[in-house]
Amino acid sequence: GHAVLVYGVENCDYTDTNYTYKHYDKRLLIADPNYLGTNTLYDAACLYFDSSDYSWIIPAYTSDTQACYWNATFGLDRPCGGIINAMRYDSVTECSDLMVTRAFDDYIAGIEVDTPDSSIPDFSRVPNTGNPDTEYAGADGKGVFPYKLEWADKEEDNTLLYAAPDNTASYTLSYKNPTDFSLVMDYEPISYFADVENGSYALFKPSGQFDLRGSNAVYDVSIVTNDKKCVTDWYCVGISGTKTDSLSYTLTKAGYELTADNLKNVTVSAHNDDVSAELTFSTDYTSVLIYEIDEHTIGIKADTDGNGTYDTVIAQSEGKPTFGDITGDGSIDIRDVIMINQAIFGKITLTPEQSKAGDINGDGMPDASDSLTIMKYIVKLIDTLG
Repeated sequence: GHAVLVYGVENCDYTDTNYTYKHYDKRLLIADPNYLGTNTLYDAACLYFDSSDYSWIIPAYTSDTQACYWNATFGLDRPCGGIINAMRYDSVTECSDLMVTRAFDDYIAGIEVDTPDSSIPDFSRVPNTGNPDTEYAGADGKGVFPYKLEWADKEEDNTLLYAAPDNTASYTLSYKNPTDFSLVMDYEPISYFADVENGSYALFKPSGQFDLRGSNAVYDVSIVTNDKKCVTDWYCVGISGTKTDSLSYTLTKAGYELTADNLKNVTVSAHNDDVSAELTFSTDYTSVLIYEIDEHTIGIKADTDGNGTYDTVIAQSEGKPTFGDITGDGSIDIRDVIMINQAIFGKITLTPEQSKAGDINGDGMPDASDSLTIMKYIVKLIDTLG
């Protein structure tokens, strides 16, 4: 066997006068390596179909010894030459509808799901509830289209792929029983990455919301945004935790809102190409705002007075140390050099924060090299520290 490239669909006027004696009004444009010797489209290698019943034929592979066609009246058990039940009614419907209804500049959303125990989830477009603030169905009424990479390794047999043509719609992934799964849901301006244990349901919204349901679920979830959607200096902000039955993680103008039935020992990690930050926090509140203090510092706010506003800081990461300011008085001068030298000779012990500020070369501890670098900065032989 061999693979071919289907790269378009168009109207046509073709009648097979040898085998099916049917008229076909559309065709899938196929680049077949068996017929590319002249680098031109070989008409007979295209798949012709009738849009009224989606019966089809590939003339190049239809002969007295091979019936490479499918008539709607035959049923699904009819041998089709080299294509046995691979291109029947539903397959041609999905393929043709997908191509004729999408503009070239439209992005087709999609999901990749891996379930180690081979459980088959349901991936569906969300029905319209009429409330744009909750779940919504999007614009064009299309469903989802499962597909498979035929060249995938056997180890990827548990990987399921679905195209989601309506990139304005919300979608759900659900299992009959809690199970382990990992996934990537891609909307182009925003993508969701998740590794979940004991999860049973996930909701994805193109606006930037990921919901999870499970039974004492363990989760590691990240939202990745492009420039259009990004609300911080970080394009990736992730959360990880345990023992949750319900979680909602939402991108907002102020940051990332996290609501869950358990917010104990939650780790937040954020990064861009140049910097990263991390923070682990615990709280009895069930909803918090994850926000950026600066690109090195993550902040966590809670609505402690119930007024509907996240206005109380309950945790923040250490952020980037102010290199050279060992004394912590806001300036870098000879007193910082004296303090680091005292520590080097064992006269004093630096706090962890002071050690970070004094470790200019990043080798794990303040030493004579760091002391010399600070002195060079003080006398303006160098312009920056760290």
